[in-house]
Amino acid sequence: MGAPGFQTLARNSQAARLVQEFDWSRSPLGSVETWPPELLAAVKVAFQNKAPTLVAWGSELTQIYNDAFIAVLRERHPAALGQSVRVCWFDAWHVTGPIFQSVMENGLATFLTDMPITLRTLDLTETRFFNVNYTAIALASGAIGGVLSTCIESTDRHLLHQLPQDQGTNV
Repeated sequence: MGAPGFQTLARNSQAARLVQEFDWSRSPLGSVETWPPELLAAVKVAFQNKAPTLVAWGSELTQIYNDAFIAVLRERHPAALGQSVRVCWFDAWHVTGPIFQSVMENGLATFLTDMPITLRTLDLTETRFFNVNYTAIALASGAIGGVLSTCIESTDRHLLHQLPQDQGTNV
């Protein structure tokens, strides 16, 4: 069941180990041995990237992500691995769905700064901000096979800039 070429990466990466151990034959992606070279290459790039990186592949936008992306997922990890982006990010799909769809249909990269995403957890709803890049992953045929997304959370910086500026001090 091991993913070809991931053995070396799996030694130093929790996400790569999980991908190696995952039963992909039960997912929309099918057995790793049948994955197109573009998907394998994109996943290897994600694992080597230090920024939080997600690969969303195929019409189901099945997600694979690197260790840094685990911090973005929070409690959604590890169930998020192999899950559709639509399912995992159900609470943000109204915002991110049209972006993923546009990249899949048009192949045009999109970069958004301080994109607000309201996410629900078991006990709270919070708005987080992200700088997100969405890039099409083209197949050799020219068709778009998936989306590579890097995502840097900017909530702290965004909120800091929203604080009222001190108008002077009273003595």
